[in-house]
Amino acid sequence: MRRRALSQALAVVWMGSVGCSLVVDTASINQQRCPADTTQCGDFCAPYDHAGYGCGNPTCTACKAAIGEGVATFKCVANPNALLGESPYKCQKIACLDGYDGDNCEINLKTDPLNCGALGVRCTAFCLNGECKE
Repeated sequence: MRRRALSQALAVVWMGSVGCSLVVDTASINQQRCPADTTQCGDFCAPYDHAGYGCGNPTCTACKAAIGEGVATFKCVANPNALLGESPYKCQKIACLDGYDGDNCEINLKTDPLNCGALGVRCTAFCLNGECKE
């Protein structure tokens, strides 16, 4: 009789713990493992001011991928419009790398016939290494 009561009690405790994880959002509990000014990226805590981890973006997506596929360098800057619980930083483009331009460095000045060598320079045929070819 005691064994049955003990096994029933253990079953109730086990069901309670499983049921809790189904009802409670455990992501917020996991996030509490990271100190202030960091965000959880997999099994480690990344600082909010690290562009390689998206400046505190909860997806931990690097600024380059989060903003655009162009070739650029980024830094984290203060985000005065951050809502409660959001990162106080945001990604900001510092500069495009050689041969790229545009808001997110998405324009390849070496091959784009609408922006050949510089923004707004149009080619009638095609652009090769930043020069119009006819």
